[in-house]
Amino acid sequence: MPKGSMRFQTFPTLAEAVRFLVTDTTEPRFQYAIDTDQGRYEKDEIAALYERPDFPDRPDA
Repeated sequence: MPKGSMRFQTFPTLAEAVRFLVTDTTEPRFQYAIDTDQGRYEKDEIAALYERPDFPDRPDA
């Protein structure tokens, strides 16, 4: 992907989007966000969601 380009991807749930952004390391991410009907989550907020003990289907849960 060319430097500076943006890519949009959709997921059926917020949890799947969070899991993808936190665990998939196939390409570098410099800035990212998740937009939902309820609001927008950015980098630190996404990490905090993933670290919550009640996050669904955590690999280490």
